Amino acid sequence: MSWQDHINKLMSSNALDGAAIIGLQDAKVYGISKDLSIGVYEALIKDENGEAKKCTANEAQILVDFCNKKGKVPVPPGIWINKKRYYLLNWRDESNVGYVKTNQGGACIAKTNKCVIVGVWSNAKIPSRNGGDCNKTVEKVAELFMKVNY
Repeated sequence: MSWQDHINKLMSSNALDGAAIIGLQDAKVYGISKDLSIGVYEALIKDENGEAKKCTANEAQILVDFCNKKGKVPVPPGIWINKKRYYLLNWRDESNVGYVKTNQGGACIAKTNKCVIVGVWSNAKIPSRNGGDCNKTVEKVAELFMKVNY
């Protein structure tokens, strides 16, 4: 299967708004759905005084660091996916999976031996979308990757 086939499989569940697979060693995007963007850009972050500060958000590297550091990333920039800021809900050591939240949605981020699998959901357009279905979908694909030592 190609990387795009794996993305198509993730998206076919209808539980996700977007999906990406990123290399754990090189932080390269191997596959990505059409409605998701993983990029590098300047982001405005409010500090503890409410003042906006510019910082560079390299989303692929942030996601790799997020997995390698078990959900902990430097602030700024924090956790960014698709030019949206996310906040850590939980990191599960036993499965190397993190759950993050943003307004009206969230994401599941799974670390395998060689890559990071990201699934993003939002109930803004499709109210029935939820974190539980997103998590199951991403975790199932991550388990398959782990079984073949990928």
